Amino acid sequence: MNTASKKVRVPDFALMKERCEQIVMLTAYDATMARVLDRAGMDLLLVGDSLGQVILGLDTTIPVTLDEMIHHTRAVTRATSRALVLADNHSGWDWNFEFVYQFGTFGDCDISAWTAASDTGYTFAHAPWTPRLGLKADVTSGDRNPNDKDLQTFNPLFPKGAYFSETSLIGPQNHIDVHPGIELHPTRTVTLNADVDFFWRESSHDGVYNVGQAVVRSDGNGGSSYIGSQATAQIEWRLQRHLTWTASYAHFFAGAFLHENPPDKDVNYFSTWITFRF
Repeated sequence: MNTASKKVRVPDFALMKERCEQIVMLTAYDATMARVLDRAGMDLLLVGDSLGQVILGLDTTIPVTLDEMIHHTRAVTRATSRALVLADNHSGWDWNFEFVYQFGTFGDCDISAWTAASDTGYTFAHAPWTPRLGLKADVTSGDRNPNDKDLQTFNPLFPKGAYFSETSLIGPQNHIDVHPGIELHPTRTVTLNADVDFFWRESSHDGVYNVGQAVVRSDGNGGSSYIGSQATAQIEWRLQRHLTWTASYAHFFAGAFLHENPPDKDVNYFSTWITFRF
């Protein structure tokens, strides 16, 4: 922390880094706090969209508007004579991308497997019920030749029980899924989710697995890659600080691969539970 009265500029941080000097930053949302921190010698004051929860009483940062950010940033700037003021605000977009490659040996077998996963969404922060439209797309490799010793089926190692949904019918091995969905917030304590997940086999020379990594259908000597689709609706209601009630319904529609390799019945699933948080 530099207590000199000179106004801090962006190039100063590069110099401070070169000199291995500590850079001190704290959050401020109003003029009073900004004045106290500035006189204490802070190098950087952050006006974050966390003011949604801290100042405005919101549950998330999503509803915070640009005008509200400008309002608080101006207040902090007016009370600051030395520290650099930085403001940040979310955009409507969110995304997450992952890729994993597995290699090695198992006995005298070579391992070469992979997975890619994505989750992209856009939140309409100022629309009624704050809808988020999302699209997940995931791929896990399958075995190329069941007659050789080498392993190309991805091993998820420690998958959670409800991997794609609470039904847990299909596991993350030898699969492709495309998963559009919508999330709604009709009130501050209620969240609604609706989605459809479409499943294919990544390799026609490998079967379909469950979450426990057991084969539930063999490769069927090739055939169709389309496993089926599942529509899900879920409601989550935060009853109070410690209690949340959840109910979920799903219907799985058997696809061409299951029709070729029966049993091939559709599946209905319903569950409800209460979560207690300490």
